[in-house]
Parts: sequence; structure tokens; C-alpha cells
Amino acid sequence: MKKFFSACLVSSVMLGSFGGGAFAEMSTKASAPVVHESCHSGKEGVCKHGCNHAKGFAPVTVGSLSFTEGSIRPTAASEVPTAAYLTVTNRSGADEQLIKIASSASASAALHNTMVDVQGVMKMAEITEGVKIKSGESFSFKPRAAHLMLIGVKEQIKPGALIPVDFYFKNAGKITLSLPAVGMKGADKKSCCCHGKDEKAKP
Repeated sequence: MKKFFSACLVSSVMLGSFGGGAFAEMSTKASAPVVHESCHSGKEGVCKHGCNHAKGFAPVTVGSLSFTEGSIRPTAASEVPTAAYLTVTNRSGADEQLIKIASSASASAALHNTMVDVQGVMKMAEITEGVKIKSGESFSFKPRAAHLMLIGVKEQIKPGALIPVDFYFKNAGKITLSLPAVGMKGADKKSCCCHGKDEKAKP
């Protein structure tokens, strides 16, 4: 864990502002993952770095928000961090704000952004002020960009598992989704294309 936090920047990244408001609680479950063609090699499911990518679960809509392409990285053990990915589409007539995330499967969870410093070293910084999703637009949490981070998973996350993640929105309130764990070769390695195989700083 010390190595993980040393790889993170102390400074925060601002991707929008948010206001107060009560949270209405909603919950929904995602379906099993559907493997799609790799964006790297063109081979079904497996990219050149050995990751088994998924298109995610079947699209889920809660109110005016739609969720697609959800997945989470498996882990080789417990008490380690892992990353998750998701696309959120705001179909309402007003801007939305994802304020924070949480998960019963980990000690803590946070919104993170991947950055490259002046030396070309890839690092992560916590997004402390939420992510804005404009009306009629989508926001994708994806590798090498803004992503979801579960820190200190309570049990090993094995391929095929469904991991609950709570999303707290300014307008929509709390929405719980189950993200499928997508298997990869060499899950015990500390790097893959999800965070950059050749990066100098690894989570």
C-alpha cells in the first residue's frame, strides 16, 4: 500500500464543482459481462498485453442516467487497490455531478485521474471535487484517464465476480451498480495496459 500511495500525487484534480443536496437511494444490478473485440489486437477478448477486456454489462438506466461498459480489474490477493471503468450518460435537461463513490468490497474508494508529469512519469491523483456530466453528454471512466479506484479490497477479486459500487450523484442521489470483474493474464503483475505496461510509476 505504501508503494501505491507513493505513486499518487498529493494534490487534487478538479473536474467540476458541486453543491449540496439530499441523496435519494436507488439500487440496480448489472448483468454478466459480454466480451468484445480487443481495441488493441483485434482478437476476441484478449489484447496484446494479456488483458481480457469487456464491453461491460447490459446497459442499465436509472432515471435520466444510463450506465454502460462497466468492468473492474481482478486482483491477485486482498488488501490491494484495483481500478474500475464505466461510462455514464446524462439524458436529463440539467448537468449532473458524480460526487463520490464507495464500495462494501473495499476499505475505501475514490475517483482518480491519471496524469503524466514533466519527466513523462505516469501518476495518479485523487479527484476530490467530483466529475461533471453535462446534460445530453457522456463521461467515460477509462484506463490512462479518469477512473474509479477501490483501495484495500477485502477479498481477492476473481474473474467473473460482481462487485457492488455505490455512486453518489448531486441530483440522482445514490445508485448502486454491480461491476463485473474481467479476467486477465498475469493478474498478479502490477502493470497492464489498464494503467500502462511501460509506465515508470505503477499503482
